[in-house]
Amino acid sequence: MEQYVIKGGVRLQGEVSIGGAKNAALGILAAAIMTDETVTIENVPNVRDIRVLLQAIEGIGAKVTYVYNNSVQINGGSISDINVDYEYIKKIRASYYLLGALLGKYKESQVALPGGCNIGSRPIDQHIKGFKALGAEVDISYGKIHTKAEKLVGSHIYFDVVTVGATINLMLASCMAEGDTILENAAKEPRQKPRLSVCAWGYLQFLAFFVFLAFLLAFWVFCSFVFCSVLAFLRSSM
Repeated sequence: MEQYVIKGGVRLQGEVSIGGAKNAALGILAAAIMTDETVTIENVPNVRDIRVLLQAIEGIGAKVTYVYNNSVQINGGSISDINVDYEYIKKIRASYYLLGALLGKYKESQVALPGGCNIGSRPIDQHIKGFKALGAEVDISYGKIHTKAEKLVGSHIYFDVVTVGATINLMLASCMAEGDTILENAAKEPRQKPRLSVCAWGYLQFLAFFVFLAFLLAFWVFCSFVFCSVLAFLRSSM
């Protein structure tokens, strides 16, 4: 069993470079194959899950180039296979994000079931429900899930349970569908909250600006009242 042993009592000092969020990077890397243009992703954490997903992306024919230690370029224009090998799926579950990405781009994808054929321990029913709602046919056989559609059409999809994987997969597939797609009861992970916080901060700044203007107006009215009162008093005293 791997473990960290930390011995305290020593003052911490120095600098540490903070890498990007792994879970956010996995979804972004999968999305990068959906365009035929070269996509550059910076500050990608150099961890095992990322390396395995990049190997899976290379395995279906996309070009992956390591620009720097933490920067990667992906070009999905050379993809020649919509079948993601089980060797990658068994290593990291996030490899099945390519299911939604390939379905969105090519209207077909085939990926081994996460954890092999044991669908009970790793349920993907919400993925299947969502793909069908977009108009795809879904077939599960021989330990693989195969999706295919003549075209994808936007839909209102309600997740019976909150699921990160299904949310990401349906976001990837639906962005290439005709019309709008609404994902209800979708996952809201911490990596998504900073974006929401930026919006909320913008509204707070907007509100604070008007509060400040109201304060200035009230202050001006108060000063005017005091000035007029003092002026009236002085006139009456003369």
